[in-house]
Amino acid sequence: MIKQENKFRVKISQGIIYGMKENGIYTFKGIPYAAPLNGINRWMPPKPPIPFKEEFDATKYGEICPQYTATVPGWLLPKAGKALMVMMDDVYKHSQGENCLNLNIWTSEISLNTSLPVIVFIHGGGLSLGSGADPYFDGANISKQGVVFVNFNYRLGMMGFLSGDGLFKEDILASNRGFMDALAVLKWVKENISQFGGDANNVTIAGQSGGGTAVWALLASPKSKGLIHKAIVMSGPINMVPIEDELKVTKDVLKKLKVPLGDEVALANVSAKKAKSPLLQTQLFSKFGDAYGEMSRTKLPTTGAYGTEFLPDDILEALEKGASNNIDILIGSCKNDGRVGYLAIPFPNYIGIRLLNYMIAGMIAPTKRERKEIVKKYKKAMPDSSCTLVQEQIQTDALYRIRALKAAEIHSRHKKGKTYVYQFNWESPVVDGKLGAIHALDVAFVLDNLKISEPLVGNISSAQPLAIGVSQAIVSFVKTGTPTSTSLPAWPEYNETTRQTMVFDKVSKIVTDLDRDIRKIWETRK
Repeated sequence: MIKQENKFRVKISQGIIYGMKENGIYTFKGIPYAAPLNGINRWMPPKPPIPFKEEFDATKYGEICPQYTATVPGWLLPKAGKALMVMMDDVYKHSQGENCLNLNIWTSEISLNTSLPVIVFIHGGGLSLGSGADPYFDGANISKQGVVFVNFNYRLGMMGFLSGDGLFKEDILASNRGFMDALAVLKWVKENISQFGGDANNVTIAGQSGGGTAVWALLASPKSKGLIHKAIVMSGPINMVPIEDELKVTKDVLKKLKVPLGDEVALANVSAKKAKSPLLQTQLFSKFGDAYGEMSRTKLPTTGAYGTEFLPDDILEALEKGASNNIDILIGSCKNDGRVGYLAIPFPNYIGIRLLNYMIAGMIAPTKRERKEIVKKYKKAMPDSSCTLVQEQIQTDALYRIRALKAAEIHSRHKKGKTYVYQFNWESPVVDGKLGAIHALDVAFVLDNLKISEPLVGNISSAQPLAIGVSQAIVSFVKTGTPTSTSLPAWPEYNETTRQTMVFDKVSKIVTDLDRDIRKIWETRK
């Protein structure tokens, strides 16, 4: 490292970069980890980054990946919805472009003689939105606790996940390109992180929501072997679909784009505006019937594909086969994960949640009759709850919680890597408490970013003690594989016998088999 004119220069594999130091933390932003997404590169696995011809300015965020950013006018939303949309404001403040495959680093040390544990964090957004430039994912505060924090941009929507294996020559339109971008980051970290005081042999991959889905994919992929030592999944859906179903959708999307199969020139000429819009898939899913198999039953336009080179097996099957052996895993969800969707759309809550549950129907149960039976069982288990809250809990469990608990069971059963589980129950006081313990609220506590997240957190002083405890426990896990904090009870490992879970709240506690009656409803579901 060379210091000059308040610029801190570091030599990496591509050349010399310079960043800045503020409040004791070195920051390096917008560092390319792969080549630009120009032309056909948009639809191919990431290529190695281009060497720098001169010093690279890493003092500001780079471009973010193209994404569809239509929003609902504020006057159409209730107060709770408006509070949520504040989270999205920063998406519009950064330029989108082909130089978006870049990463950001926060570290307290720049020395080859230092070996700090590393967190590689994957932002959320349903694999369709978001960026590492989002202030909610700022790594300054957590890096002060002695870790190197890395976040990054990866391809979203069709650019990252439209699957076309075998429809073009070589690896054009290869499946799971967005996940491959994350893999490229891990390889970059392996090669370069020592220059930022990091230990390439102590890397924790972490992700929230869609980023959590990416963590599951990386854990299950044989391509990541040796690159991941620990993992943190925060409300990350396990919702991969068979490549056969993805290909059916892709062929019809290409027809709408007027791209003949195998015509790479036509594919390269698809405009960025069309490539980032989810509307083509959404229009296809409006069809009745089962034309697209699992993708017809679960109408999520952006998801990963298994039965592929990157992901040979579905997530739970891969874990059963030992894909995550020798990796410590910490898995969490928020009590009101399912609330995030319906508060942000201009419908009455009871209509909004039913619409969203229709979209993920295949994750609830394969048939309408079975879904009705699940609703009956939930009403019996939640006799004092409204129909809206019952439907919300079904979505929370179907999309975020139950499959994650199944993964925790499988991982703990192997006894080759520790397993920890949490549920975040602390409820935001914002908008008279209507947000509850909403999806993504735990990020502010994990990264100790309450000030940045004040629109969702509300009174910072009352929330700070919990944020200190949560963040300390996460950093402890990253450093040692065991989550501990002076302000939290001892956190036991999870197993399918006791199912001990850390419940984060004003007074945090360990609960045995949390919400047992609800969990048992799903025992016959995969």
